[in-house]
Amino acid sequence: MSQLARIRIAAAIAVAALPLSSAFALDMVATASITGACSLTSVAPMPFGSLDQITGGAVPKTSTAVYACTNGVTPTVSVGGATDGSTGFSGLLAKGTDTIAYTVKWTNPGAATGFSTPVNLTLNGEIPAGAYEDKPAGSYTQTVAVTIAP
Repeated sequence: MSQLARIRIAAAIAVAALPLSSAFALDMVATASITGACSLTSVAPMPFGSLDQITGGAVPKTSTAVYACTNGVTPTVSVGGATDGSTGFSGLLAKGTDTIAYTVKWTNPGAATGFSTPVNLTLNGEIPAGAYEDKPAGSYTQTVAVTIAP
């Protein structure tokens, strides 16, 4: 057998010993992101009720706003555009041109724990003494926007 034939046979044996395919492995990276969000689910009315002009004292009332936010998000609460609960919102209940002053305050919330745990935010309203003593009879109202933002 010639030298060339021996080389051809050796090459054929070497090629037969190789795997039929070569495998390559690369990693896939899966990603996701969560943007902080808040959802306001309800705001209860704040009915101050019938005001007694004879006794004329301050009239406190509470309301509750229910919301949830992304875990770790500290929301900003706004009542009538006011965003600091300690100074609060100053409003005017109106009947035509007659008005009755009142305030709404709240405790600024801490970080939320997620959407599975709704938070009750207490809104503390008060009509101060003397704010309604000389007002005419009738129904006084004001609609106030309450918002929760991340």
